[in-house]
Amino acid sequence: MTESFTRLEFENVLSEIAKDLGVIVEYYGVVDFEYQYRLRVRDWLWIRVRSSVLSDTRRAADCGTNSIRVTLVDVDDEPIANKLRHHVTRVTGWQTRLKRIVADTLAFAGDIRACCGQAERKYKARSNGRWFLKCLECGRFRWASEEEVK
Repeated sequence: MTESFTRLEFENVLSEIAKDLGVIVEYYGVVDFEYQYRLRVRDWLWIRVRSSVLSDTRRAADCGTNSIRVTLVDVDDEPIANKLRHHVTRVTGWQTRLKRIVADTLAFAGDIRACCGQAERKYKARSNGRWFLKCLECGRFRWASEEEVK
């Protein structure tokens, strides 16, 4: 069954998640009549959370297809990569699923560095065990330095 919640209830859950994960959450305005928030990963990297709480009613709809959306974005609020978008359905237990998805996105973001205006992700080569960086936008590959592996 789809759960409906208020803006305040959603903000309390998101604030608790941010506190548990050690990140700062900020209100980021209304987009398409829906409250939006960001959790800061770095100066240029954020986790955007679209609440599904509508600005006119200040509640999530009683039923419907709108889910809570979690996306890794840059400072201009542009998605880092399409595969880094997640949906959290508003059925019982959405709070736990939201926390898991935000935590997973935060862990993934820890391996991302800046490249060509977008971002690089750190990977470990299967063949020799060396770390390398690959740009999520342009696909550029390079071996990681010792400092970047830390």
